[in-house]
Amino acid sequence: MKLKYQLFIILLLASATLIAGLYAFNTWSFSRGFVNYITQSQTSALESLSNSLAEGYSENENWDWIRDNDNQWRRISALAMRGSAKQGSRRDNSQEQPGTSERKKQKSGKGRDRSKHPPPQLVLVDKDKTVVAGRERTDRELSWFPINYDDAVVGYIGYIVSDGLPGQLESVFAEQQRRSLAWVSLLMVAISAVLAAIIAPRIVKPVLTVSKAVSEISRGDFDQRVQTNRRDELGDLSRDVNHLALTLEQSRTARRKWIAEISHELRTPVAILQGEIEAIDDGIRPFDSHTLGSLQSETLRLSRLISDLHDLSLSDLGALEYQMAPMRLQRLVEERISSGQTHRVENGISINLEGNAADSEIIGDTQRLGQMLDNILQNSLRYTDDNGHVQITLQEQDDQLQILWNDSGPGLADEDLPQLFDPLFRAEQSRNRNNGGAGLGLAIVEKIITAHRGSISASHSSLGGLQLEILIPLHDSKSSNPT
Repeated sequence: MKLKYQLFIILLLASATLIAGLYAFNTWSFSRGFVNYITQSQTSALESLSNSLAEGYSENENWDWIRDNDNQWRRISALAMRGSAKQGSRRDNSQEQPGTSERKKQKSGKGRDRSKHPPPQLVLVDKDKTVVAGRERTDRELSWFPINYDDAVVGYIGYIVSDGLPGQLESVFAEQQRRSLAWVSLLMVAISAVLAAIIAPRIVKPVLTVSKAVSEISRGDFDQRVQTNRRDELGDLSRDVNHLALTLEQSRTARRKWIAEISHELRTPVAILQGEIEAIDDGIRPFDSHTLGSLQSETLRLSRLISDLHDLSLSDLGALEYQMAPMRLQRLVEERISSGQTHRVENGISINLEGNAADSEIIGDTQRLGQMLDNILQNSLRYTDDNGHVQITLQEQDDQLQILWNDSGPGLADEDLPQLFDPLFRAEQSRNRNNGGAGLGLAIVEKIITAHRGSISASHSSLGGLQLEILIPLHDSKSSNPT
């Protein structure tokens, strides 16, 4: 089932449930309130009847004036039970002599009609519960309303308390109210259905837009964007989809560039090897030690490129193995500088090492950190002008070991610094491969430092070239060990 239909059903059910609950509560509340109103009206009428009977009792000091006088009982009780609409009339009639009131009512046809049908379920008894007027019913239990005279109870009015509505008129009125409420509830449900049918598609529309965009992105169309100005969760989702499309587009562009650059890097040494071999095979070049050295040089370059690509791919996958142990990095730096002695002497480059971190320990892999230092050193020796200078400083900074690696010119342009650690990036594209590497050395350096929970950044050096700042946590850091 589509989402808009699910939302329509949910909204409609929620509205219908709420309306049904309101209908049930209002019906119950109305019935209870109406019954209470009728009961209060009856109580008020009983008070009026009690006052009338008390006044009659005060005139005669007994109940003989009404005993066995059905017409008198019917008239008085009917007059009292008609309710508060004629309270003034009841007060006037209650002040007259019972016989006078009776004669006046008998002269009126209207009064005679009313006296023919006395209020049912009423009985008058004296203080000893002996019936004076009316008939005491035995099928239902009576409630008793006292008649007081001179601060004493002289009799009781017996009546039946009804659990429901007492008369047909009241029942009809209550039924009409319930029927009206039911029609109003049905109308509200219908209105809720119309509103749900309007609201559900509006809610689903942005979801469908996002779904369509995701579908196009999954087919490879990374130019898809969701236009939205919403500030809610759907707006956040749309912006996340746009960011995903942009990231995928950048990844595809980087992948294509990566493949093209790797192909170009591999093609050059292979082409040189192929040309050398064909020249030897055709007899153009003699197969001597010089030719063999040239072949070996290109083979080593190709092997080094493949090894760097392999290391870089393993570091991206997190599969590059590290054997972590406490170690002193300054000692390792001294060893790697000594190993590069031949190359630096050939170019006349001087290296100066300063540091007070001889006793500072880190948790690291000696082999991988040695590879990192070799790559940085080769980068400095390869791209620093002859007779240049390299300055290396090691020192503790808070809970980290800081390495500042500076070399002399040439320097880099500002726009080249952010890309320095990108794979296959060369600051000067005009450099040939005899002087420069494949552009993977510093990319591998960054991966190794990241694996040691460190960081590396590049900036301009005061010596005119490049400055690399490396930070690696010390052994006594509270951070967890890398894996």
